[in-house]
Amino acid sequence: MKLTSYTDKEPPVIREIRPLKYPTEPNKYIGFIGPNNRGQPGITCRRNRYESENGQHYYRKLGSYSFSEPTLAYLKQIGVKAVFIEEVDNDAILELGLTQFLNGIDVEEIEGDPQKHVKRGNALHEWPRGDCTILDEKGVEK
Repeated sequence: MKLTSYTDKEPPVIREIRPLKYPTEPNKYIGFIGPNNRGQPGITCRRNRYESENGQHYYRKLGSYSFSEPTLAYLKQIGVKAVFIEEVDNDAILELGLTQFLNGIDVEEIEGDPQKHVKRGNALHEWPRGDCTILDEKGVEK
């Protein structure tokens, strides 16, 4: 177990109010915007850590997750502060701050799109998915 697993902070309770599309790719979704028990506007993103038919979002070379610079500018503009990454194939939830991505590692080699990365090990917290609560827009647990 990692040090981020030992915390007195309670696991996140997240409500996904509406899907949010990428500013440069209107056919794709970044994740779901909504409130959480951190009291900060947040986004929840479902990502695959390992290869799957839905692709792999985890950047193995750096051990990180990323957002494109236009996406980060958009998230900042709409007031997002908290980022929750739900690793759907790893049964984990990672909590990060948007500022971690804004100040992240620059990499330009993903699909020719400038990216900002945060290493997975730098997440503020990590929890087993079963310890967290994700609610849909009606307040029903997913």
